[in-house]
Amino acid sequence: MKWREKLILAKPESVYGQDSLPVVGANAIQASNVELMPLEADLVKRGLLGGTLGNELQLHVGVHVKLSFDVEMASSGTAGSVSQNDVLLRGCSHASVVNVDNVVYSPIDSGEEANTFYLHFSGQLHPMTGSRGRVSVKLDPKGVPVYHYEFIGLWADPSSVVDPTADFSGIPDPLAVSNTNTPTFNFFGAPQKVAAFEFNQNNGNFYDNLIGEEAVNVNDRAPSGTITLEAPALSTMNWFTTANGSNTGALQWVHGIGAGRITEFNAPRVQPLQPKYINRNGRAMIQMNLSFVAPTDGSPEYTITER
Repeated sequence: MKWREKLILAKPESVYGQDSLPVVGANAIQASNVELMPLEADLVKRGLLGGTLGNELQLHVGVHVKLSFDVEMASSGTAGSVSQNDVLLRGCSHASVVNVDNVVYSPIDSGEEANTFYLHFSGQLHPMTGSRGRVSVKLDPKGVPVYHYEFIGLWADPSSVVDPTADFSGIPDPLAVSNTNTPTFNFFGAPQKVAAFEFNQNNGNFYDNLIGEEAVNVNDRAPSGTITLEAPALSTMNWFTTANGSNTGALQWVHGIGAGRITEFNAPRVQPLQPKYINRNGRAMIQMNLSFVAPTDGSPEYTITER
């Protein structure tokens, strides 16, 4: 077995927990940093007394699977067409709305979809049904932006198979984060000079195995993040007073150039927390934690738009 020979297939399920039978031609995901935990479980000792010392047989209880990986932030190449991230974002409790010139993803509170995953690993197939996940995003200058996904799914027997071969030639190459390729980053109504940004959806995914149900359920979410930006004069923007006053502001960034190559992130109510000064190559920066607060009008905490 060769470590790099991994291929992920993902397809939505019409019935929860039933294998949707993903195929390489329609459901292959171009991923990196793939990590599989094929047998997650609690270990139970029976506590039997047999008149001797030593280990006793343990039982695997609540067996499930975890899968994590990165997918580059590159839209479909055609405005209004879904990218390979569509099935993954939907599997992370997002609704998708396909318009003529864009696709908009927003978090949902109910009706979450689930995916079947096939991980082909050097001639071994690890299937995973009923999978639901969480997503995070990082923007670091000079780096390629990625979605980082973490999925939990129901366990099924792995087996040896012949690996399929995927064709990823139709997926656009990503653009590195830079002043040119990331033309917009606004926070509290003003452009910012940003050295790093991270967003974590923090879905409360929970595997449960009850009498009458085995499922991965989504019980909550608590979107958070961090940002590092240039420290302004306090007379221009006082982040310390702003944070101490429990104020919120809109956050927006746009990455990519040209129709079908752009990803836009919007969050209307973001609270900065615990700002502090840090040194970046001799330049004073402000580093803050972020809380993405639910708007009072029932609208989503954030949207991701591919256009």
